[in-house]
Amino acid sequence: MVKKLIIAVILIVAAAAVYFVFFSESEEQKIRKMLNGLCMDCAKNKESSSAAALIVKTNVLKSYFTDPCTLSVYRGFLQGTFNDVRIANEIMRVNLFFRESDLSYSDLIVTVNVPEATASFTGRFQAVLKSGERVDEVREVDLKLRKVEKKWKITSAEVHKILQR
Repeated sequence: MVKKLIIAVILIVAAAAVYFVFFSESEEQKIRKMLNGLCMDCAKNKESSSAAALIVKTNVLKSYFTDPCTLSVYRGFLQGTFNDVRIANEIMRVNLFFRESDLSYSDLIVTVNVPEATASFTGRFQAVLKSGERVDEVREVDLKLRKVEKKWKITSAEVHKILQR
């Protein structure tokens, strides 16, 4: 009886170890997943352009940022410290100029030192203005993140023209 109990405990511990080693996400994967969600939620397509969808998106977008959050965009468009609601509203305000938009990233480099992290990547913004003109912009982005209530949030963002650093 005792042998069976010991074997059962060992199997449970082994199963838990296998789960944590093979199935749990690393902090870098969690940050990548957060950035993927941010890109999807910033994008605009025909289905997401109703007034109700925009209100829901604004509430979702603010969850990606801390309050306050420091922004530095190369043209001075957003420069300073803002609360999470203001940042979400600015993203949605900019989206009003576009019929469709898409945000993506590549060359992601993440450095994690829990509860903080940094992420550097090349961001690409592609859009179609309401006038029909196409926009295709590529920028270098540096983020500082903090883990708040088990969720990574952006505390600081710097957007640079490529080769401007």
